[in-house]
Amino acid sequence: MSQETAILERIEKIPGLVLPQTYHEVLRRAVTLDAHQANLVRLERRDGRNSGLGGGAYELYPE
Repeated sequence: MSQETAILERIEKIPGLVLPQTYHEVLRRAVTLDAHQANLVRLERRDGRNSGLGGGAYELYPE
């Protein structure tokens, strides 16, 4: 199993979190959050509306 698949599986298990099919992943990188290692995963709309920083997006930090 790839690291990306493992992370997506963990994201999907977050209670109450639903990832809309209208979004896709545009960025993934390792970050430090409150002194803990995490992965920043940025999802943007597939149609390009509100894309880029400052636009509408989900940013997830699963451990």
